[in-house]
Amino acid sequence: MDKSEALRKFYQKNHIDIRAASNGADGSYDRRIAGLSEQVDVWLSKIDPGDHEAFLELLSRYHYLTEACCRQRYRRVLELLEERLRGICGLDEVLFVTIESSGGYKTGSDNVRADLYSRGYPQISKAQILAAQSKLKRKELKRYRAIVFLDDIAGSGITLWTAMERFCERFHSTVSAPNGPLLFYSCIVPRRHGMKHIRRNCKSRGIGAVELVDRDWYEEAAFDRGSAGYLRLRRYEEMVDGYLSNPRKSFFMGFNQNRLLVSFYYSTPNNTLCTFWRKTPGNAPPFPRDGDQPAAQLSGAAARPTIGALRACLEKVKRGAYALGMDRREKRKNG
Repeated sequence: MDKSEALRKFYQKNHIDIRAASNGADGSYDRRIAGLSEQVDVWLSKIDPGDHEAFLELLSRYHYLTEACCRQRYRRVLELLEERLRGICGLDEVLFVTIESSGGYKTGSDNVRADLYSRGYPQISKAQILAAQSKLKRKELKRYRAIVFLDDIAGSGITLWTAMERFCERFHSTVSAPNGPLLFYSCIVPRRHGMKHIRRNCKSRGIGAVELVDRDWYEEAAFDRGSAGYLRLRRYEEMVDGYLSNPRKSFFMGFNQNRLLVSFYYSTPNNTLCTFWRKTPGNAPPFPRDGDQPAAQLSGAAARPTIGALRACLEKVKRGAYALGMDRREKRKNG
């Protein structure tokens, strides 16, 4: 597969009109898509020619959610919610709890809130879309008959579950009351593993929350652990993840090894293969992420990893090899 064929399949899969997306005067303009062809050239120039086809095949299957696609999915979330609430309450009595920024800076949750509100539901006011649950007061919560915990993606499910857990702990007496609000959780890119994580934790904590996702939205891993595709990309993922990395947080094969191929029009989740979003001297990714990039280097310093970073990378490789061995052992036991 060459670049032209890979891009043709990419545009087709994601319903992208490249002429409109590249036209700054068009409402569908997307700067990431407009420069994609040239960026892919730069990306491939840093990859061994013998591996170009493998990366292009992944690109052809890559899921890119345009602004229009995101907004359509949030509309579907609201439709699913209305079906659940019929005869109970209206959308004007629902509180939408989004993920709070830990650093106080712009995050993907800002786009979640904007895309949700853009659907033009007159029953939903801005005051119903909560950006910081730490600012919510108990007396304000009493006016809501339902609460929806909302994020754009649930790869591992950790982020969305953490938001739910903190909220339910803080307002335990309200949400656990017999006449308390109905609880829901949703995202527009779910992974089965992530949603299972939330369901399992809700059950163990006695939280009766209902899942709101379209069954067609589930995202699968790009390849199985230990498969030919996994083994071929492993050295690239190790090099990109290991460069000036945080020893406590690995993005090898995506966060928690989710191995996804997903980007939103505003950023790329860290659940995606890091070779597609993490910038290093040896990698010029097509869909850079806003965040989780290598720490800035000192001015004029050589672009090479520190001894500490190399040691951290070695430890992560060892842990990855151990996890792969345990995974194979488990499969043999179950097989």
